[in-house]
Amino acid sequence: MTENTVARPQAPSSISRRRVVQGVAWATPAILIATASPPAAASDGDGIPYMTAISSGYASNYGNSNQTITITMSYDGNGGTTPVVVKTITVDYIKYGGNSNQTGEGELKTANWVIQSDTKPLADNAPGTVVFAPSAAQYGTFGGAGSLPSPLQFGFNINRFSEITNVKVVYNDGTGDKTINFKPVKTN
Repeated sequence: MTENTVARPQAPSSISRRRVVQGVAWATPAILIATASPPAAASDGDGIPYMTAISSGYASNYGNSNQTITITMSYDGNGGTTPVVVKTITVDYIKYGGNSNQTGEGELKTANWVIQSDTKPLADNAPGTVVFAPSAAQYGTFGGAGSLPSPLQFGFNINRFSEITNVKVVYNDGTGDKTINFKPVKTN
């Protein structure tokens, strides 16, 4: 009588950062996690820093409310000391259809940041864009002396909107500009 054996794959000897991020993403589906690029997120200890940005979601704002939408930005030096500088956070949204005599507009809830531009759409269901930027480079810098804490809670509000269609975080990691794009989850 012969015995059939099946070769079983061996488990990896260590858990990579990529595997941990994948596990977190599957374990927390209500929170959207975005990174600049898979190669940056997958690299371990190469000294190239990277950012992550998450948002736990938002509810539509049909009037002038004080609902703060929060984006949490985190920095990982990835074994190096190079800082990253967040240059802008752009939020694209759809203006609520029902207040055609009022504009949609962004409001800042984070100190030392400014509204760089705001399209303030007037027409119902029109797209709008608001761009936030640090008032000086040190207010967007992660890693290095005198830098921001990681993670950083960035808060903002948009009046009279029905949907956020995209959030884009642009940062420089010392090798060039990188972009994180994601769409927060709508909760209502």
